[in-house]
Amino acid sequence: MCDRALASRAAARKIPTKFRFCPQSALGSLVAQEVPCGKVALIAGEEHRERVQFLRAQLGGYVVHAVLLGQGTPPAGLFSLPDGVRVYIGVGVRGAQAARLLASLCGGVSVAVPVSPSARGLFEDAVPAVGGGAYPARPADVVLFDARQVRGSERARTALCALCEEEIAQDAVFTGVSRPQDFASAAELLADAEAGEKGYEKQFAASALYCMERRDAPPFAGEEAARVLRERTGQSPEACALGVLGYFAARAEALFSSRPRPYFVPDYAARIACAAPYGGGAAALFSMLRVPDAAESFARAEIFAQTREKLAVRAQMLSAYAARTLIRCVREGAQAPRFAERDLFFAYDRSAELSPLLSAPALEREFGFLPNPEGDLAFG
Repeated sequence: MCDRALASRAAARKIPTKFRFCPQSALGSLVAQEVPCGKVALIAGEEHRERVQFLRAQLGGYVVHAVLLGQGTPPAGLFSLPDGVRVYIGVGVRGAQAARLLASLCGGVSVAVPVSPSARGLFEDAVPAVGGGAYPARPADVVLFDARQVRGSERARTALCALCEEEIAQDAVFTGVSRPQDFASAAELLADAEAGEKGYEKQFAASALYCMERRDAPPFAGEEAARVLRERTGQSPEACALGVLGYFAARAEALFSSRPRPYFVPDYAARIACAAPYGGGAAALFSMLRVPDAAESFARAEIFAQTREKLAVRAQMLSAYAARTLIRCVREGAQAPRFAERDLFFAYDRSAELSPLLSAPALEREFGFLPNPEGDLAFG
């Protein structure tokens, strides 16, 4: 069921990735469907050395060149592969990114073998290049997902898809702009993902849907806040995602239970100056900002009054989703996130300028609930 759902969504997004939910022992037959014979590169981090040996044994009939990626120096093996390699197989996130890069540069087929229920590294428009920077790359051509051979959880980070869905809905209410992204399917799959192999399959499918939807989506405040929170606190991406999900839901509940000022002019220049270090510079942030005129500001206040009860109900549903996600993550071994209120507010406050959407943080800015940049808290 998961592979059909992913294939359907990939086709709708014009992403040519084939999804195969099967044992890793089927790798040889999958590669044969793409290329019947020839040279194959098998790329993985050094921590997956044993997995590489197992996968290599499944590729009888092919000339296999294995490359192990270290943590520090660029892997010389990527630059010494022989001519004529036709399939690049990447194990894990870094392996998949390297395989996609080589397939894009040299021609050939990229096959990704995830080691966790995560689709990170499979669809991004650009992947990290050796020596720094990023390089455009095609999505993975084939993904082999074996639920019996993965570990860990992607529930926390993937749960941000529910927040993305809410930001799109909030923006549509105030701008009238309909965006085609559908993160609801990913959120529903994730909510239905229990423990065990089927649960891993649903977690991966939710992550893949989330990653595919993000390809042509604008920056989201929640995702940007999670990134800022991690930079500020050094805590794990999972903890930051859970912290942001719960905090954003609570702020939205409070916002849509309030009565904003009918007219307010934020200090846009000062706020962008504060957020610029986290968003590629002031020019990039100004390009996303739309400053309303007086008539539009009054119109937004009227829309708020007409829709706040409906939006408050949605915020309550998001809070319930965040609470259920936290419980499941803790059951799966995650630690409950512990952040100072100051750090959560800092990330929330900066996120208003890091996304073009009129989601809860930007609405708080527009209606005067976020302070203008003064004092240690704002500049922190």
